[in-house]
Formats: sequence, structure tokens, C-alpha cells
Amino acid sequence: MDTDQGLKTERERARQEIVIRDDQLDFAALSDLAKERRKNHGRLKLVDSGAFDPSMLEWLGEAGADIYTSDLARSNAAEIVRIGRAAKRGNAVVAYFRHGSLEPDEREKTIPFSDLLEMGRSGIDLHLSNKQRQREWAKLEELAFACKNGEARLVLYHHGPLAADLEKLARQGAWIHVSDESLRNEQDVAALIDCLAAGRGRETGLIFHLAHPIAPAWLEEIFAAGMFVLFQIPPTDYRSPLRPFETASKKRRPDPRSVYIDATFLL
Repeated sequence: MDTDQGLKTERERARQEIVIRDDQLDFAALSDLAKERRKNHGRLKLVDSGAFDPSMLEWLGEAGADIYTSDLARSNAAEIVRIGRAAKRGNAVVAYFRHGSLEPDEREKTIPFSDLLEMGRSGIDLHLSNKQRQREWAKLEELAFACKNGEARLVLYHHGPLAADLEKLARQGAWIHVSDESLRNEQDVAALIDCLAAGRGRETGLIFHLAHPIAPAWLEEIFAAGMFVLFQIPPTDYRSPLRPFETASKKRRPDPRSVYIDATFLL
């Protein structure tokens, strides 16, 4: 596939996906849109802000809409599980992003950790980031195991230095996002590749966000290992040593369930 073909594929994929928040259209219009997307083999990604009651989201999920919710929109695990079951009947998915702590105190009206485990076991994809708050590795491993048993996914957006626990998490079946800012030297590149290898064969993956140019030798190792690479730097000149990697990255993209709504950002 040449560069023009790769760009065409990207445009076609973009046309197949529609992302919309639940307060941008009324329920009837969203229902029609979900049916149209399914008929044309596309995806409707509905961002839940809490505008609809659970039964309406169940209907939209069964109509084929992927539901992206969070602890900012919903605090009842049983409701989300019911929405997830309806979405499964519509060949759709429900993804839940946890902004808050994994062990909320009594003042926080959010889903407790035990219910998060049950959500994972029921098939709800769970997404977390350690950008704003630290995450307990042992609890992340528990969540990854629960999601694996429920044919769901735990997706972690990792910020900061690489940790040995990332490899353990990959071994439990988690999907992990990492950026070039986590790489300081050749040893970090090797650790990243080891993390990918730990999850191989477990339907997991590692997604590398390239926001700054790095050594072509490092990129060569990363590509050779089979990592997904998302270029988030301006298009390079055709003479740049990064150009072949940029072109190659367009041929292999992670599937939608490995990202929360949009692959552009390291959340």
C-alpha cells in the first residue's frame, strides 16, 4: 500500500465512524442514525453524558450504537451492565472510563471496585489513565483478569517511566498505551518490547503514541516487534528517515475497542 492508498483507507475508516454526544441529537434521530450505520457496516459511537435514562441507552445499544460512558455520567454498575447486555445483542460494545480512584470513599457517589470487577466480568470494556492519579498495579491486574474472563478489555493509558508491573499487566491481557515520552534509552525500548511479548497470544496489544521524533533505530525495533504505532507528529518530508515508518503505520491500526472513542490522544 502506498501513501495515497494509506490515506484513502484512513478517510474511508473515518467515514465509517460517527462520534456524537447524547445531547446533540434527540433520541429518535439517534435511533435512526444507529440503524443507518449498522445497515451500511459503519459504527455509531455515542458519548454518554447522562442525558438519556438507562432504558434509552439499552435501546440504542441494541440498535447497534457503541456506548462510551464514564464515572462522570453514571454511578450505577447494574445499569451499565444492563446497557452492556443490550449492546451485545446489537453487536455493539459499552466502554466505561474511570476518572476517579479505584477505591472511592463513602463521600464519592461512584462505582466501588467490587462492582467494577463485575462490570468487567459481564463484558464491559474498562478504560483508565494514570496521568492525573496513580493506579494500584495489583488492582489493575484484578480488573484485567476480570475483563479477560468476561471477553472484555482493560485498557490503560500509561504516563511516566516504564514500570516492571506493565509487563505483568500485559500478561493478564490488558491493552496498554504508551508514548515516546516514556522512553529514555535503549533499555526502555527493550522493556517496551518485553511488555508486548508478555501479552502475546492473549488477545492483547501495546499501542505506541509517537508525539516527538525518536531515533530511527528505536522505531525499527518497535515495528519489528509488531507494535501498533500512532504517528501524532506533523507529516514528515519524503527524505526523512521516519517516512517509511510513518507509511507503514497506516497499514496496521488497532481495532476500535483498544481506544476510548479516539486514538488521537493519550488520555
